Amino acid sequence: MKKLLLSLFITTLLPNPVKAGLDHWSVEAESPETSVTTLPDSTIDIVAPKGLTLWYNERMEGNTIIEYDARIVVEDNNSEPWNRLSDLNCFWMASDTHKESHNPLEGIHERQGIFVRQYALSLYYMGFGGNHNTTTRFRRYTGDERGVNNAEYRPAILVEYTDSAHLLKKNHWYHIRLEQIGGCVRYIIDGEVIVEYQDPTPLSRGYFGFRTTLSHAQIRGFTYTCTPLF
Repeated sequence: MKKLLLSLFITTLLPNPVKAGLDHWSVEAESPETSVTTLPDSTIDIVAPKGLTLWYNERMEGNTIIEYDARIVVEDNNSEPWNRLSDLNCFWMASDTHKESHNPLEGIHERQGIFVRQYALSLYYMGFGGNHNTTTRFRRYTGDERGVNNAEYRPAILVEYTDSAHLLKKNHWYHIRLEQIGGCVRYIIDGEVIVEYQDPTPLSRGYFGFRTTLSHAQIRGFTYTCTPLF
C-alpha cells in the first residue's frame, strides 16, 4: 500500500502564506510498494522500488532559486533491489504544454512515475549519479510531442560528467541549489557550479519534482524564492 505521510515546513519569499504538510507534495510512483514518509526531524524518506517523482504542488514563476539537501541511503547487509547508489535526480520549471493548464500534476495518473512518459514534458532535468551511478547529465526537455511514450526520443545531453568527483557518494548529504535567473540556468551542488547553461528561450514558470528510481532517497530543508523577470 502506498504511504504518504508528509510533514514538512516550507520557507518561501513568495507573497502567498506558507503552508506545511501533505498539501505541498504529490507522489507520482510506478510501484504500489512505494513508501514516502517523514522522519522525526521532518526529513522526507523515500523508498522507490521503481520510478518516482515527488512533485512540489506550487507553480514557480520568474527568476527562481530552489534549495534543498538530499542523499541516497545505502545500508549494509540489505539485499533489497532498491538498496543501491544511483539517481539523485530532479526536474525544475516543469510544465505539460499538452494540457490547457500546463500543470504536470494533472498527468500523474497517466504517467504513473514511468520516466519515458515524462519525456514530453517541458523542463530542466539533472540526473546526478544516474545509470547505476556512472553518469551525471543535464538536459532541457522541450515538451515535444515526439516524446510521448517514446523511449527513442530524448533531447541532447547538454552537460555530462563521468568522473568519480561528479558521481554519488553513499549516505552523503548534498546541498543542491537550482537556478533560472534571466535565462541563466545553473545546478550547484555542495557549492560547485557543475551546470551553467544560457537558455535562449528560458522556461520562466513551472514546477519542481524530486526524481529517483530503484533507490532509498531522503530530502530535507526544501525552500524556494521567486522574483519578477523584469
